[in-house]
Amino acid sequence: MRSGSRIRSVVSTELTDDGRSFAAGDIDTAKSIFARQAKARAPLVPAICNNLEATSDGTLSEDFFLDMLRSGFAEDRAHQQLDLAIDWGRYAELYSFDAAPASSNWTISPARTPARPVKT
Repeated sequence: MRSGSRIRSVVSTELTDDGRSFAAGDIDTAKSIFARQAKARAPLVPAICNNLEATSDGTLSEDFFLDMLRSGFAEDRAHQQLDLAIDWGRYAELYSFDAAPASSNWTISPARTPARPVKT
């Protein structure tokens, strides 16, 4: 090989059926697929959903989930994990995350509009 030549690598990727549907579908289809995959593959997402469903008013403090996460993660990592799960759940319309302006107590609430099923 000559000095200074560039090595080009080729990566082959194959999409799953869900990946193709996600890429080709409308936003509702993508959100539905994302919701299903997040609940199946990201343990904190279904934990949030299940705990919210178990409450009488459908809300829980952010601290509830941070306390769970602190048992296995450092403080900064616990916040990162929760922030990511909140973002994913919000995108998938599994739950919402609202900060009360007059309080430092944030709550995670079920989404007002549930994720729609994948159109077949």
